[in-house]
Formats: sequence, structure tokens, C-alpha cells
Amino acid sequence: MTTLDHVGVRVTDLDVAVKFYSELLGLEMLERRTRIDPHEGEVEAAAMKVNDGAWIFLLRTPKVQSHVESIEGRPEHFCLVFEPDEFARVIDR
Repeated sequence: MTTLDHVGVRVTDLDVAVKFYSELLGLEMLERRTRIDPHEGEVEAAAMKVNDGAWIFLLRTPKVQSHVESIEGRPEHFCLVFEPDEFARVIDR
């Protein structure tokens, strides 16, 4: 069986991203840390728990620029699936 462990998402403002994923989507932040990368220098990250086996790692990258288009004009993305009652709570928030 193949499962997804985590997705890394580069963000320019880690505090804003953590607030979005926790307050709007209801994900729990389990860890926030800073590490030194030999190529990028100081990298601040937050681990957001999606479920018991999957995570979204938010990686603070102040200079990252979003790309308007990617392959065939479709933006890069990932999909989260919510149960109907969970989705209703997200919409309410």
C-alpha cells in the first residue's frame, strides 16, 4: 500500500499560513522549528497535522514567488478531502 506522508508548501509569512491552516481548516500545529539549510540558510517551518498519517509542512521562504501558470496553465496544488460536517464547519469559519 502506498500512502502520502507529507506535502511541503513554501510560504512567505509563516504566522499567516499557520493561522489559515489552523483557524480556517482546523489543522493542528504539532511542531514549529528553525533549522539551518546549507543552501537556503535559516529555514523556519511548522508541521500541520492533517490526520494520523499525513502532514503539511509550511516552510517560510520570504523570497518565494508564486507562479501564475504551470503545466498547461494549471496552478500547482494539492487536495484536502473533508467529511461533509467538517466541510460545513470550514465554510462557516
